[in-house]
Amino acid sequence: MKPGTLALLMYDNGTHTIDMTLCKWIKNADPEKRSEERDELRAMYCSEIVARHDSGEPYVSYHNQMFAESQVSACTHVGLGGR
Repeated sequence: MKPGTLALLMYDNGTHTIDMTLCKWIKNADPEKRSEERDELRAMYCSEIVARHDSGEPYVSYHNQMFAESQVSACTHVGLGGR
């Protein structure tokens, strides 16, 4: 890493994850709810996922948040009309 860069590391022990913003352990979400949210995110059109992401509503899991952010990034490259 170069000096001055910020790297946030996550640690997941299976039942809890360290939230680096709050500096504490948080309980992992129910796997079923994580899966349901991921399926919903996959089914969204670009305009829907961008609106969802911009709403600031928290995601069920960190991985779903990262997935949504990657979809938002992809949508900005192809325009907001497609899937």
